[in-house]
Amino acid sequence: MADELVFYTNPQSRGLTTHWMLEEIGCPYRMEIKAYGPEMKSPEYLAINPMGKVPAIRHGDTVVTETGAAISPTPSPRRSSHRRWASAAPITGGCSSCRAAPSRR
Repeated sequence: MADELVFYTNPQSRGLTTHWMLEEIGCPYRMEIKAYGPEMKSPEYLAINPMGKVPAIRHGDTVVTETGAAISPTPSPRRSSHRRWASAAPITGGCSSCRAAPSRR
C-alpha cells in the first residue's frame, strides 16, 4: 500500500523513542524488524537508508532516518509535551553503556 507507514527497527536499537512516538499518537504502521549485519546492509534496505542503520520510517516516497527528525513532525494535540518527554526517553530509559547514573537516595 502506497500510503502505508513502515517503521524499520531492531529491538536493540535506538528505535524505542520512535516506536513510543508512533504508539502515543495512535498512528497506524507496520513494523519491520531488521537484523544487524547483512540484512541492514542489503541492497533493498540500503535503498531505504543508505547508511544501513535503524530506525527509519517510510511513508510513500518519504523516508526519515533520524530519531530526532522522526519524532519532530508529530501531528498531535500533545505535541509539545510529547517532544519534552521523547527527548528525555533515551536518558530515563537507562543506558547499558552509561554506568554513572545519578543516585536518587
